[in-house]
Amino acid sequence: MKILFAGIIDKPSRTGWQRMRALETLGHDVVPVRLERTHRENSWDSVQKRILRATRYERTLDGKAAEASSAVLGTALAHRPDLIWLEWPRLIKAETISQIKRDMPSAQVVSFQHDNPFADRTYAAYGWGRFFEAIPYYDMHLVKRPADIQEYSARGAKRVELFTDGYCEELFYPESPRPSSAFQVVFIGTSLDYRVGVLDRLTRQFKLDVHIFGARWNRTKLYWTRRELLHPPAEGDAYRRVVCGSEIALGFVSHSNRDDWTIRTFEVPACGAFFLTERTESHQRFYEEGKEAEFFATPEECRDKILYYLSHGSARERIAKAGRERCLKSGYGLTARMRQALQAAMAA
Repeated sequence: MKILFAGIIDKPSRTGWQRMRALETLGHDVVPVRLERTHRENSWDSVQKRILRATRYERTLDGKAAEASSAVLGTALAHRPDLIWLEWPRLIKAETISQIKRDMPSAQVVSFQHDNPFADRTYAAYGWGRFFEAIPYYDMHLVKRPADIQEYSARGAKRVELFTDGYCEELFYPESPRPSSAFQVVFIGTSLDYRVGVLDRLTRQFKLDVHIFGARWNRTKLYWTRRELLHPPAEGDAYRRVVCGSEIALGFVSHSNRDDWTIRTFEVPACGAFFLTERTESHQRFYEEGKEAEFFATPEECRDKILYYLSHGSARERIAKAGRERCLKSGYGLTARMRQALQAAMAA
């Protein structure tokens, strides 16, 4: 097929680039549309969004919405793809989708949206108006949570399908030989939600050395009390080396986004690393607890399992190996996931 793929695709560490690459690996003719410039509204932090009223913030996005919509429409009309895949299309206008469907009625237009427009993230509450208006015009929406199906359907969506992401096989695999690392326990991710309090307790109250790679941690108490544990974000090959070089890689879900799994759910075990993450329904479905991954529900349980597995290397390595094998056996790779998504899209 010829597929127009619009999203943030400027470098391999971007999950958009990884999904696009999976489509290329499957043999499709992919026409890229880069939307990095129009997505820079994400740089607005919560303070700025509180200072500027929602209506004023929306007006700042008008130019970017026009630019993104024009890029998608112009490329679609020039290349006449069989399928148009739009990643996180918050700024694509309803009239743009409508015109595409009018001029190319056989083309399937798909929205990939793993963020939650209906979530409790006050810092990300604005900027969804255009997307809400466009929901009924898409042929299919790929979403992350069962609750999304009801939310989208209530807003007029034609089709809503669950999509479980996967790890990019080109980026996430065991390092051989295993890289040496000074960090026994690591977490890679942004400062937000429940994880902030848990990592604060692990490091400050329980005195554990959990090294954190990510953004916004300079806004937490850790920046002033245990700054030596904070590192810049690790992306791409650096991400893999950090994970593969650690004894334990922690995972957290985003509660404000109503998630119960993240892309790290698959990336960390795919690297052959020991994965210790929050106990959720999805995690218990993806991995057998105590055999393919380990889970926790409280900071105390997390602390206890860190201490146990740091002193029981053979058990830790056995679980890490089994987690990697589960990824392979159960098809958690991104190529298989994208094949399934395309089959669903073209079945309409």
